[in-house]
Amino acid sequence: MIKAKLVAVFSVMVAVLAVSAAPAFAEFQSNTGVGHGEGNSGAVVLEGGGATLECTSAEGEWEILSGGVEATKGTSMQIKSKKFNGCKAKSSIINGAAATVKACTFELKQAAGSTKAVGSTVTECTVEVKVLGTCTIKVPGGQTGLEKNTLSNSGSNLLTVAEDTGITTKPSGFCLGIKETKEAKQKATITGIGLKEV
Repeated sequence: MIKAKLVAVFSVMVAVLAVSAAPAFAEFQSNTGVGHGEGNSGAVVLEGGGATLECTSAEGEWEILSGGVEATKGTSMQIKSKKFNGCKAKSSIINGAAATVKACTFELKQAAGSTKAVGSTVTECTVEVKVLGTCTIKVPGGQTGLEKNTLSNSGSNLLTVAEDTGITTKPSGFCLGIKETKEAKQKATITGIGLKEV
């Protein structure tokens, strides 16, 4: 009887510790009364595997998620990049060829009290470069642990400075001087208009 009570007490203590050990996340909050809004970026650079992609800017939107659905306040924020402008790719063989980048989505979560957010790729990002043939470079969806994202409120907007490393890129097709890597780097500064972190 005493042993059974001790086991029960121990089980409750473990359950309480497990709940209290769950990480607390900061929240994203809309300033506009809706859970999504316009987002844009200056220059976007993706480098790795012997290739460098540079776009002059990107356009899209942000969306706050709470429990997986859009909300005006929540612990996750998705950046949906819909249009990439002025993109060029280069490698040891390709010199500034025009590139097309398809729409893709990233997600950010931030631990409470931290200025750094951890990112992940929600959907696959695809780059196409045509030189003598088509080279397709894919950044697979489902990549996690992209940890170098610094967030700061600027007036009624949220700035995200992304300097992530350890990104997987997979080339296929006619890719001159470009190979698969798990060490690609990305740089971009994204403005979420009408959004803040709290």
